[in-house]
Amino acid sequence: MTSKPRQMHFGVSLGDSGVHPAAWRLPSNGLGPVPSLDHFVNLAQTAERGLFDMVFTADNVFMDTSKIERQQPWREFEPLTMMAALSVLTSKVGLVSTTSTTFSEPYNVARAFASLDHLSGGRAGWNIVTSHVGAENFGMDGIPTHEFRYGRAEEFVEIVARLWDSWEADAKILDRENGIYADPSKIHEINYIGEHFKVKGPLNISRTPQGHPVMVQAGSSGYGKALGAKYAEVIFTAQSELREAMAFYQEMHDLVTAAGRDHTQLRILPGISPIVGRTEAEAREKFAAMTELLDRDTVLRLVGQSLHTDLSEYDLDDTVPESVLPSIAEVEGHQSRFTIYRAWAVDDKRTIRQMAQEASASQGHWLVVGTPEHVVDVMVERFENFAADGFNIVPSAMPQTLDDFVDLVVPVLQERGLYRTEYEGDTLRDHLELEIPVSAHVSV
Repeated sequence: MTSKPRQMHFGVSLGDSGVHPAAWRLPSNGLGPVPSLDHFVNLAQTAERGLFDMVFTADNVFMDTSKIERQQPWREFEPLTMMAALSVLTSKVGLVSTTSTTFSEPYNVARAFASLDHLSGGRAGWNIVTSHVGAENFGMDGIPTHEFRYGRAEEFVEIVARLWDSWEADAKILDRENGIYADPSKIHEINYIGEHFKVKGPLNISRTPQGHPVMVQAGSSGYGKALGAKYAEVIFTAQSELREAMAFYQEMHDLVTAAGRDHTQLRILPGISPIVGRTEAEAREKFAAMTELLDRDTVLRLVGQSLHTDLSEYDLDDTVPESVLPSIAEVEGHQSRFTIYRAWAVDDKRTIRQMAQEASASQGHWLVVGTPEHVVDVMVERFENFAADGFNIVPSAMPQTLDDFVDLVVPVLQERGLYRTEYEGDTLRDHLELEIPVSAHVSV
């Protein structure tokens, strides 16, 4: 039997206007003074037209007022609420939402994502994160250490998985004639007691269409990779160089195997920020149009926050000396992004302006500017070298980035046989070619 050729998988990160700090100023985004569901419906339906595996929402649970005068927040809507709305107005595309393990409770999260999986007919995914900001909004004086956050996260995810398993698939009988609603012997308490949580269970919603919503994870620190190896089915990551991406891909497959899991049930989707034009010149013009809208203070804040260093006294054409930068061990959040910026500053000796030009359009992800054929060529290089199973689009400007990718890049991928021409299933697991997890209460 001939095996199915390997094809790329795609997600897109949904925001109000895009990751570029000046994207909100572009007239093409059509944003108004009030958050609009229609905006996100259009984006999700465009992704579905492009046969994407999923749309994805990052999240923040704090308000950085230092940016608000000149920079739009990434998204105003709470992500799970928004995804529930999108589940009604889409039919195929997966719906992956972020919820933090630092400021949430396992039972609520298990219930919410199980609900989304039922509401969407099996299209839900949970992006598992720990939070490094926002503690003051949750009755805390400060953010716990990296070690504490990930210790809590590991217990959290274990509990959620057990709660999703607490109903066996055939527990609900609905025997109307004899008045039997469900078989209580197939609904299980979990009775979890750990260092951080004590949860009795069972969940008060039946087993979902996917068994478990798909688990997604993005941490690239040592703790993050260990958590991903144990639970993640999709990993979002940020690497700008091919060699680094190949090494990360192999490392994660090795770690998943060492954790006793089947590494073929892992999909690695690095972030890519594509700026696409029908010609090279058109693509460069789109890039320049956004770059020209950046003011000095935004540039210094953007690069300074990514380097975890105050750059307010620097000029835009200065380089940043290594002596003023923290070590990676001192960085509590976004360590992979810090590593990229640090390499730009220390190894490449880029100026602050140069770092901002690239980073503003990509936020530390892989920036590619060019024609559809060029974008496909560079993605194929990573795909064929097992540095990626596909990509998560990190859009510099919405809806422009997504429209261009779907209209210009997707047809080239399809012509080369690297991407589906129709959905072959209905669930997110179908799209990603992931198996339904076997319940812990089923003998195999």
